Amino acid sequence: MKYIVDIAGRQEGAIGQHGTVQRSYTVDVKHLEDIGPAAIKAAYDEGGIEHVTVRRVKTLGVPAADAFHNPNCDGGHCRTVIGPVKVYPLGAGGNLILCHACWAHENQHRHQRGRDTGRPEDWPQENWYSAKLYGSE
Repeated sequence: MKYIVDIAGRQEGAIGQHGTVQRSYTVDVKHLEDIGPAAIKAAYDEGGIEHVTVRRVKTLGVPAADAFHNPNCDGGHCRTVIGPVKVYPLGAGGNLILCHACWAHENQHRHQRGRDTGRPEDWPQENWYSAKLYGSE
C-alpha cells in the first residue's frame, strides 16, 4: 500500500530549531510498522537533512475521510495512520481504544457535555499520559 508521509528534520549542520525543514515522501510498504523507516530512509537518501522524525501519515488512494484513519483506533478523528492507541475507560467495564487525536476529541466532548448538563462530575475526562497502552498488560 502507498502512503504519503510528512517528516520534519534539520538541515545538516543546523543548530537548534534554526534550519528545520519539512518534506513529504510517498512510500510503498506492506506493513504499517515499515512506514516510518521507509520515509526516514527516503529523507536520508535525498540528503541534506538529519534528525528526521515522522509527523503525519496519509493513505494514498482512499477517500479523504479515511485517508488518516488509524486502523487500531475506534474513533473518527485520527490525524495519522500510525501511532499508539490507548484504553479510554467509559465505565461499567466499557472501553474505547483511541489514538491521541481521538482521545483529545473524546475529552472535549465530555467537557462540553458536563457543562451542558451542569454535572461535570458525571463526565470525567481521562489523562492520555497515565492511560494504559492498548495491548500491554
